[in-house]
Amino acid sequence: YIFGVMFELPLLAFVLARFRLITDTWLRNNLRYAVLVIFILAAVLTPTPDALTQLLLAGPLLVLYLLCICVAKWAQPTSVREGREGDPH
Repeated sequence: YIFGVMFELPLLAFVLARFRLITDTWLRNNLRYAVLVIFILAAVLTPTPDALTQLLLAGPLLVLYLLCICVAKWAQPTSVREGREGDPH
C-alpha cells in the first residue's frame, strides 16, 4: 500500500509548487531533514524488522524526493523562478 502512495509525491510537489507553498530551494535546503524523516518512516512502515526491506522503501522515496525538487522547480510560476515574487510585471 505504501509503495503505491509514495509514487504520488511528485504530483503533490507539483500542486504545492503551483500554489507557491513550496519551492525547489526550500526542498533542497531541507534535504538532510528529508533523508532523516524518510528513513524513520521506512523503519516504522516496513512490516519486517530487516534492513533490506527498509532500504527497499527508503531508496525509491529518496529518488522521488529528488524528483520532487525537479518537479517543483519546473512547476513554480515564472515570477518565483526569477526571484520577483511580489512584482506583478
